[in-house]
Amino acid sequence: MINLKREILIALLNQDSGLRSRELAELLNVTPRTIRNNIKEINQSFQLNVIQYKKPFFYLSNTHEVIKYITFRNQEVHYPNYINDRPFLVYFTIYKRKLIKVQTLSSILHIGRNEIEESIKYLKKIGPTYKIEIEASKNGIYLKGKQIWKDFLLALLSIKRINRLINNQYLRIMFDQNFDKKKFLNYLIQLSKNIQETYKVKASDNLLYILTVMHFLNLNHQKIQPKDYSQFCKEFILFKNNLILQVVKNIEYQNLIKIYPSNKQFIIQGTGNIINHLVLANSKPKYFKPTIKFTNLHGFTLKHTDLDNSFINSLNNKKKFNIGKRVVIYDSNILSLSKYQDEILPLISVFPELEIKVTNNLFELSSLLHIKNKQIIFIAKKERITLDDQNFNIHFLKLKNGIIKDLTRVLTQ
Repeated sequence: MINLKREILIALLNQDSGLRSRELAELLNVTPRTIRNNIKEINQSFQLNVIQYKKPFFYLSNTHEVIKYITFRNQEVHYPNYINDRPFLVYFTIYKRKLIKVQTLSSILHIGRNEIEESIKYLKKIGPTYKIEIEASKNGIYLKGKQIWKDFLLALLSIKRINRLINNQYLRIMFDQNFDKKKFLNYLIQLSKNIQETYKVKASDNLLYILTVMHFLNLNHQKIQPKDYSQFCKEFILFKNNLILQVVKNIEYQNLIKIYPSNKQFIIQGTGNIINHLVLANSKPKYFKPTIKFTNLHGFTLKHTDLDNSFINSLNNKKKFNIGKRVVIYDSNILSLSKYQDEILPLISVFPELEIKVTNNLFELSSLLHIKNKQIIFIAKKERITLDDQNFNIHFLKLKNGIIKDLTRVLTQ
C-alpha cells in the first residue's frame, strides 16, 4: 500500500493522545503487525524516532518534522505517487546505491515489499534491452552495466513525467531540490539548435529530454568520459532521428519520388531518416546497432535499415482529390507514432493537398498549430489546447486505434 506510512503519520497527527496499533489497523484496514512493522520503517527512514510508544499508545514525538514532511508532499505538483511511478522510483533508489536490500527500498520509498518486487521484475525484463542487468545477492540488489547505460535507462524511465514547462517531480528527485529549471531548459534549447545545425534533423522532445537529463546526471557524478558521451549522443541522435529538415538532394532515393509523386514530402522525410540510419549502421556503432536490409519496390531495390520498416511498408499510391487542411499528429512515443503514421499515410495520396505533420517533439507544437487562415486538425492522446491556441482554427481529435475513420469523417465534412 503505497501511502500506508504517510496515512499512519496523518492519523497520529490528528490524535494528540495517541492511538493503539489495533486502532490504527482498523482505521487503515490492515493488521496490527503491519502497523508495527511500518512504524519501525518510518522511524528508520526519518533517522529518528518520530513515533514513540508508551503502553498502550503510539504517539508522535516530533510533530514539526512530520508536518514538514506531509506539507512538502502535499505541495508537490507532480509528486510521484502512482503505480506507474514505481519502476522509476525503485530504479533511481538502486541507481544511487551500490547495494540495497528490498526491505530498505520499502522503507525509503514507503512502498510495500510486493510492489517493490513487481517493479524489480519489470526492470529485470526491460534492463537487458539497454545493456543493464538487475542482479540480486544475499546482501541486496545492485545494477550491473556501464554508467552511460545506467544514466540512459534512468532518463528513459523519467520520460513519462515530461511536460512543456519542465515542471515535474522526477527531475527534482534526480537533481535534489536545487534543480535549476532555467539552466535545464537553456541546455535543452541549445542542444536542439546544435542537433539541427550538425545533423540537419529536428530532435524529438524525448531525445532532447533524455540527452539533457544524461548531461546533468554526468555533471553530478562525472563518471562518463567526454569522448564516450559524445559518441553515445551522436549514435542516439542518428538512431532516433525524425523528420529531415532540408530537402535531400542528389541521392538514389530520388527515384522513389518518381514512383510515388504524390508522396514527395513524406519520401523526403523518410529517405532522410534512412540515410542517417545507414550512416549509423556503416559507422561501426558502439551503442546502437541497426541492421541493414534491402527491399524491392516496383523493380527498384531500396537499401535501408530495420528502423525504417514502417516507412517502407507505408509507401503506396491511391485515388486523389484536393482538400486544403493541415493535420498535426502528436505522440511522445516514437513507436506508437510510427503505428499511427502507417495508419493515416494513405490519406497523403488520397488528399494530395492535405498537409500531414507527424511529430513526437512537444516543443514544436506551437509552430505547427499556429497557422493563420488555415484549418488545423490536431490529433493527440489528450487535449493540449492552450489559451494561445484559441486564436486559431484548431479542431481536436483524440488519438486512438482506428483514428483514420474519425479523421476521414472530419476531412470530408
